[in-house]
Amino acid sequence: MVVKSLAVHSAAISDQESRKQILKGVLSNLISSLSGGMLSFAMGLMLLNETHSPFSFSLGTIITPTVSLILLIPAGTIIDQKAHKPLLITWIIVRLGALIIFGGTINIFSVSHQWIPVIVFVAITAVANYFINTSYQAAVHELVNTKFVPRLSSLTQAATALASLLSPMLGVALYSVMGFSWFIYLEISSQFLVLLLLLSLHFYYEPSLNAPVQKKSPSAWQGFRVGLAYLLQHPLLRDLIIIAMLVNFVFTAISIGMPFVLIDHLHVGNAALGYLETSLAGGTLMASLLLSMCDSTKYFLSKLIGGLAGSGLALIVLGIVFTVNSNLLIRGALVLLILGMLTALINVSLQVKLQTTLPTNLLGRITSLMTTACQVMMPLGALTYTFLFQISSRPALIFVISGWLLFLSIVLATPFLWHDSQKDSY
Repeated sequence: MVVKSLAVHSAAISDQESRKQILKGVLSNLISSLSGGMLSFAMGLMLLNETHSPFSFSLGTIITPTVSLILLIPAGTIIDQKAHKPLLITWIIVRLGALIIFGGTINIFSVSHQWIPVIVFVAITAVANYFINTSYQAAVHELVNTKFVPRLSSLTQAATALASLLSPMLGVALYSVMGFSWFIYLEISSQFLVLLLLLSLHFYYEPSLNAPVQKKSPSAWQGFRVGLAYLLQHPLLRDLIIIAMLVNFVFTAISIGMPFVLIDHLHVGNAALGYLETSLAGGTLMASLLLSMCDSTKYFLSKLIGGLAGSGLALIVLGIVFTVNSNLLIRGALVLLILGMLTALINVSLQVKLQTTLPTNLLGRITSLMTTACQVMMPLGALTYTFLFQISSRPALIFVISGWLLFLSIVLATPFLWHDSQKDSY
């Protein structure tokens, strides 16, 4: 079988070209995240109105980690073996096809059975998004030179945060005016635009890509074992994945607990919840934009430990604010703004570290491993915190306990992180 070398020569990408590529890549991410978020929100509203089931807004939480587990072994190897641009084009076309079929068939089903095409569509979209997101992260060195990798990561995080900020508000406003079907048309148009932007991007491969070497491709399992062996040989990388799993688990306390505490326990209403969630997304957006103007490759471990410890303290303070219930909106918004900024610092620092130090031929497999590990923690965290918030007579204290869990875990892990970083730069 023919295998093409996918080594890249980022040094050949000029600064001017890198800036153009960043603009196209970030714009593509913003359009895709915003339209996808609006469609997801409108789909949840549609199912809720027609089925009156709380399951309506949790489809993605259940299906996405399941898809990630199924794709864990083959996806990373495929992404590392194949040219990334054709792979991205293929899966965007698959997502487009799924959208068109979904839009044409959903009204065929009765109201009580519309969850069937929704589940099929969400599953196909989850597969496509897994390949698209992982391929894009693995391809950063093919888009910009090494100097611009941190800026691309920071601005991509900013685009995602802006989409998270706007999609619920736009989703609610437009749903009441247009109805659900128009969201499908809007998403189809957005995906066509994303496809055009992708086609305009230039992926810089090594010239040897045009002269393939005859070599037998490793199987998906063999490729996965290579990635896993690399992970086990590098203790700092292993530490980072464990920490990412812990953070994803603890942070589900916010997505699960904040609506429960504010609406069911403190009775402050939906507007307060929206205001506080906006503060969290706003903090992430602000920090991501600031980080895009800084050198994100320096002081990695200090920024990571500081961001994680600070996030734990912010959760503690948030729990105290909810317990005291005095000037709730102002104090809560300030805490969540800081927490959002710390979240961006953690995410960007970690992503830049991986993209600037991992071998490019393993980026897909390691990114796939980390993505799956983190996504699996989300439903586990959701189940755990749903149970805890339901049985607790003082639910705000769960934020305090979770914050202490994160803070103490980081304090105890810090000596090991420093030790592993000294002997393992991977």
